Amino acid sequence: MADLVNMLIEPVHDPTAQAATLVVLALTILDVIAGSLSAHLHDEFSSHKFRDGIIRKMQNLLLLVAALFIDVALLSGLNLPMSPCYLGICAALILMEIKSMLEIWNKDHPEVSGTIEHVFGVDEIGNDEQASD
Repeated sequence: MADLVNMLIEPVHDPTAQAATLVVLALTILDVIAGSLSAHLHDEFSSHKFRDGIIRKMQNLLLLVAALFIDVALLSGLNLPMSPCYLGICAALILMEIKSMLEIWNKDHPEVSGTIEHVFGVDEIGNDEQASD
């Protein structure tokens, strides 16, 4: 059992994976705070929406755990020097959290929303422009 635990922890000993994990966790917390503040600012706070958002954040973290298992399988069989799946998922979640915070910021700052829409492809509702095409 100790060997299995050590195998699961091994990819997270990588300083890059540790940094990526901290960034994901920090951005997730900041996104929850920004979303809550925005909802209160617009009198739209709903415990149901908040609960749904927290559940989605937990699903993201479970995705990281799944990636960790995949990396353990890859690393134990291929002896790769890094955690390719875990770091890839971290990168995707980091981008997702940044985009989510930009959507919130865009909603709360209409005076600059045109710039945000143009540069990042984020509309006022928080949907991708490509998704509406």
